Amino acid sequence: MDERRKKTLIDVIHKAIKREEDAFNYYQKASAKADYPEIESLFIQLAEEERRHRYFLTKERDKISKLVIEQIEGDFIDEKEVRYKLPDELVFKRVQRSPGVDVASVAFPSELLGGDYVDTFSLDRGDEESALAVFLFDVMGHGLEATQLKGVTKKIYVQLCESWIQSDNGVNMRQPEAVIEKLNEELVDHCQQSGRFITAFYGVVDPVQKQFVYTSAGHDPLILVRSSGHYVNLTETQLILGVEKNIKYTATQVPVKTGDVFALYSDGLTEASNSGGDMYERERLIQTLQKVIRSSVKEIVGSVIEDLRLFLKGAPIMDDISLSVIKVGPIEERDK
Repeated sequence: MDERRKKTLIDVIHKAIKREEDAFNYYQKASAKADYPEIESLFIQLAEEERRHRYFLTKERDKISKLVIEQIEGDFIDEKEVRYKLPDELVFKRVQRSPGVDVASVAFPSELLGGDYVDTFSLDRGDEESALAVFLFDVMGHGLEATQLKGVTKKIYVQLCESWIQSDNGVNMRQPEAVIEKLNEELVDHCQQSGRFITAFYGVVDPVQKQFVYTSAGHDPLILVRSSGHYVNLTETQLILGVEKNIKYTATQVPVKTGDVFALYSDGLTEASNSGGDMYERERLIQTLQKVIRSSVKEIVGSVIEDLRLFLKGAPIMDDISLSVIKVGPIEERDK
């Protein structure tokens, strides 16, 4: 990434932060002048939304500055590699939750520049029982083309979510195979033009029906650890996105119980290597999850990253890392 592009990227983020600050100040002042408590409360909530956006953008600016502007010790994101150290303090992604489902997610090194993306979507329409969808994808490779393809994929996915919310006969977001098929159909041309492809995972946790339904397009199999600590081997996966347009995908159903934990991750986690060339690997991740199965989702994520830190012993990470932990709870309790 040349110096002009780096400067432009940081300038865009600075301007976005300034707009969030202006919006925050506007809503704060409007709340103080509101004639009715309900209007005051609305303005306060809007102000808090802008505060969260500003916080996110500020964190991203700081990470990107360190990775691509300061070029500490010559390690920075470029077209060929990623090199970074695990952060001292975890910043959790702001994700949606549903009644009976709790979730915590992290992504490194940068939410804006990295090739990974993980997010959740509350399937909470009035005519259907509440459930939670989780979506994780990884663009193969790094650099500008991977970043651009990531942006296109996110845009298509968000449009699918918005269409479902508006009930305009779009893709049924409760059917993982339909979501993955549509993403593949929309992304084939983009993937083949860029010469890069995408692994993806989309699943739906339904705490009422007590089931987890998922479709994997070449992505690392998720990990399911029962509340008892027993590991369930789930290996079903299909063709990666972007290879062929008219691919038919299928969904896999898994029964779940209260206390069960799912871990979704990108291969940057299990393939992270220490100075001796040993990889962290899936088996160690499973063992770590089993040890902390009764903890909260944030504590579980923290335990995994801390175990990874101990394993690496200061060695840098060479790939993006995304990790999302989901825990099934009783439907009558809304997770906070």
